[in-house]
Amino acid sequence: MRLRVTSATTRRVFGCIRLAVALLAVVTLWSYLASLGGTAGPVIGNFLSYFTVQSALLAVLLWIAGGIRALRAPTDGGWLGAARLLVTTYQVVSGLVFIGITAQATASGYPLYAPWSSHVLHYALPVYAILDWLFAPGRPRARWRVLLLVLAFPAVWTVYTVIRGGIVGWYPYFFLDPIQVTPPITVGACALAGVIFAAVCAALIASGRVLPPEVRHTAAAVSEDEVRELTLSAR
Repeated sequence: MRLRVTSATTRRVFGCIRLAVALLAVVTLWSYLASLGGTAGPVIGNFLSYFTVQSALLAVLLWIAGGIRALRAPTDGGWLGAARLLVTTYQVVSGLVFIGITAQATASGYPLYAPWSSHVLHYALPVYAILDWLFAPGRPRARWRVLLLVLAFPAVWTVYTVIRGGIVGWYPYFFLDPIQVTPPITVGACALAGVIFAAVCAALIASGRVLPPEVRHTAAAVSEDEVRELTLSAR
């Protein structure tokens, strides 16, 4: 007896993987918080102010929602696809920024120590997010108009970080700290980050418009089912 692996089976497998990765991300975030000094009020405030942490928390919510959806439905909804696109962008940019900061520190003779949880947050989870975006069946067609929304969350985060940093005297990244850098450097770094956000999001949209065969098969099957239901309801 041959076991037939269908797109539905593959989608359920991806659903289980999403839930497993969400659990891994929660454990990683907890370990990262512990590495920063525990659960004291100021520590938690600083912990939640990292863009990487915020994007990882959003990813956890989407992996849980996406995992449950994959186990129960043949495709992701349009809102879920758009949210996955944005959060995947944020995770990838977080990893790229961390790579840049680490490289700069190493070149300056001050290599950064990073616990295992930091490596998972900045490297492993963004890589998984890209793989999930590219290969998980049931992904809706990416829309270019989502590109207009990609800078909304980073802009709000930047304003929040600058205001909070001025109050508590702490900034999650050196290029936002007015003591370490001048305002033109801060503006230039934010502008560069904006370009990177837009470029990564555009690349994901472009890649998302080339669906794997099992994704096209799933999408086609859903369309046929919808037509059949409409035809029966019209009779």
